[in-house]
Amino acid sequence: MFRIIAVHLGSFPADTPEGDELYTSLLAFVPVSKREKLGRFRHRQDALRSLTGELLARDMASEVLGMARSAVELAANSYGKPYVKDAPSFHFNVSHAGGWVVCAAGGEPIGADVEREAPLDASLPAVVLTEPERMTLEAAGEAEGRARFYRYWTAKESFVKQLGTGLSTDPLTITITDPDGDSGVLWNGVRQPCRVYRWQLDAEHPLAVCSTESPAPGALQCVEASGWLTAYGAAAR
Repeated sequence: MFRIIAVHLGSFPADTPEGDELYTSLLAFVPVSKREKLGRFRHRQDALRSLTGELLARDMASEVLGMARSAVELAANSYGKPYVKDAPSFHFNVSHAGGWVVCAAGGEPIGADVEREAPLDASLPAVVLTEPERMTLEAAGEAEGRARFYRYWTAKESFVKQLGTGLSTDPLTITITDPDGDSGVLWNGVRQPCRVYRWQLDAEHPLAVCSTESPAPGALQCVEASGWLTAYGAAAR
């Protein structure tokens, strides 16, 4: 079974002296290569999302694998999907958007995607959705159609991330069988062994997780950034 931790960054005081001090202290818990990448972000909030995602992955891997967080060694496949070295029984995936950072982890390949709902570019559905899927948007009306688009989008993104193939997989080859609830997936017309599970983190942020496993009871844990990041720093010392 898989589980998910979702960290809410909305109230984190990233641009205050206190927030800066906490952010800087947490850099000590990631490798130099990660710190260099974080240093290239133009905006602190973007760097904070990326840092939080790595800390989440390290925390969940440490708990499941019974090793120190500092001993967790992350790598990426040829498509850029991260994994924990020498831990074939542990799989995770990170996603972030708006005020949320999410990490889903389990014993089988897994993909997670969270998006922040925003007004749609009129050209976007044709790039992401099949014709029958676009028709369900048109039948739903503007507000519900936009929400449904993001449910499709997060579902397809979570499936692609579960595959680990990145942008090489055309979303038009993927069919989501249920746009509203938990859903099966067809890829090039063939039903896949995985399933997409959905949550709503808040009014603007839908979350989809794709796995061949089922979610654990109470799979989703939502926490506030200030408390979680402070606790991470204290526990890792």
